[in-house]
Amino acid sequence: MVLFVRPGPSGEWPSGALLLALVVMGLLVVYAALFIQAGYLLITALVSVAIAWLFGASPLKALVGGGAARPWQLCAVHLCVGHLATHR
Repeated sequence: MVLFVRPGPSGEWPSGALLLALVVMGLLVVYAALFIQAGYLLITALVSVAIAWLFGASPLKALVGGGAARPWQLCAVHLCVGHLATHR
């Protein structure tokens, strides 16, 4: 089923801060939908880069801030899982 969304006859498309909020909410819905299938690191890196870029970071800064920091999170996830697994 295809859902067409458009403003009413005298309505206008959202712009500015409202449009940004709607796009970020859409990204978070995609993030939640693909979290299990794509994996934590990949989908978190992609969404982090996209949100950083939407909020005004240059593409290089968005890639560094959103993508390059993800391997450190992998270490934190393994430490957390290991800690929880041994203290049940």
